[in-house]
Amino acid sequence: MLAPQIRPGYCYHCDYWLGTNAEPILSNTQTEDEMEWQRWIIEAVGDLLAATPTLPRTPQRSQFADCVASYLQHVFDGNVSAFARKLCISRRTIRDWKREEQVPELRSLLGFCYLLGISPLHLFIGVAADGNHYETRLSMSPGLMQKAMQHHRVFDAEQVQHELKTELTLKIEPPKPMSAVAMRINYDHSFLYKHFPELCRAISDRYRTYRKNKREERKQQILDKVRQTTYRVYKQGLYPSQERVRLLLAKPGSIKEPGARAVWHETLAELGLEGSVP
Repeated sequence: MLAPQIRPGYCYHCDYWLGTNAEPILSNTQTEDEMEWQRWIIEAVGDLLAATPTLPRTPQRSQFADCVASYLQHVFDGNVSAFARKLCISRRTIRDWKREEQVPELRSLLGFCYLLGISPLHLFIGVAADGNHYETRLSMSPGLMQKAMQHHRVFDAEQVQHELKTELTLKIEPPKPMSAVAMRINYDHSFLYKHFPELCRAISDRYRTYRKNKREERKQQILDKVRQTTYRVYKQGLYPSQERVRLLLAKPGSIKEPGARAVWHETLAELGLEGSVP
């Protein structure tokens, strides 16, 4: 259930039938270290799922950032390149983790915790890891993490381009922001911008224009309401003071909207009341 593409009843990794009435589609070629890694994933993710309802608060990215900084210094003497090679990720990703500018994907989080001998649950609830344990784990199976971190996916450029063009032709309101479109077609936002900058920019521009128009419509509605309310108070034989007008607005705080007081003054001038004392 955690894999992006999965067939019910089959292993997402080797396409092995998990039932009892069929022969394996592929033979099991995993090493003992790889099997240990898979068993560890099952336990670690299971612990996370089981503990989630009882966690006192949502895990904070600062906890992960502190842990990354601590283990980077303790195990690798601050050598980001060595740490990146061991985890099979970029140096920039590690730096972004430390600066709390990026949260890890589940695969990266599991790899990090496995190498350092601490479960994700213990990391997030602040339980310290055993130093000897994570140092021993770091010496195991050099190619294990590289294989575990691989993510096979065929990039169908034509299909993705078609999805983006189709999105632009949809007459829906509100239009989707580029982030939502990327999520729908299951690609990273920055990855799509790299390959289809014009289409992505057009989708983003359309959304920004929609938001801008909506803000202007809302502002104009407030200004019209201030004018109408000022006239209504005047017709009741009362001086349309700002306080009286404010209290009659659906949202009294909207009198602070930029331009609202100017409209109130303009309306007083139209009624010949500007500068008069009630």
